[in-house]
Amino acid sequence: MKIKHCRNIIISLLLITGLGWAADTSLTPQQIYDNMQAQESKINDLQFSLKQIVELKAIKERQVITGKIIYKKPDLLHVEYTSPTQQLIIANKDDLVMYILEQGKWQENMRQKVSNLIGKQWKSEYGLWSVSDLAKNYDTRASKEGDKAVLLLEPKDKTYMFKMKILIDTKNWLPVKTTWEDDNQLITSELSGVRMNTGVKDDLFKFK
Repeated sequence: MKIKHCRNIIISLLLITGLGWAADTSLTPQQIYDNMQAQESKINDLQFSLKQIVELKAIKERQVITGKIIYKKPDLLHVEYTSPTQQLIIANKDDLVMYILEQGKWQENMRQKVSNLIGKQWKSEYGLWSVSDLAKNYDTRASKEGDKAVLLLEPKDKTYMFKMKILIDTKNWLPVKTTWEDDNQLITSELSGVRMNTGVKDDLFKFK
């Protein structure tokens, strides 16, 4: 069964605690946000493969989740997990529905209104943050890892005790890896095979 990890961006997305993060004065958070915002404005649809590692600290449980994600502006999402179980999630402006595969057919397993807590966070789980929301809701530092820009984020609302780290490809200013960590769990998400503006059809986002 897939470990639930609804927390708040996403993005697909994609933080590490106690690493002694150092700011990189050659690259400011605002510069990164500006470049990401410019790229975000060009996106009509986006698809990529996801590998997500979920680690539960107390019980030392580790789970690897893989799947494919398709997003279409402004609020359509299609997520198909391939392991450890086959699951399908379809979301739009109002609803999020999860399906499980039974006897070769997708059967509805859960439905949530997007206005609910889980629904509000569906974009953030997959790295599909609104850049403006990141800038508004997080205290941010900038750094670099090789040729990747890095955003180090902590919620401005200190009732939320977690940290995030987002690695951004400076060639296309899209996230390639994120980590999310609190006292209980560490979630690492890696994006690969990113394809943008391929003309995704709306049929992919229809509820079954």
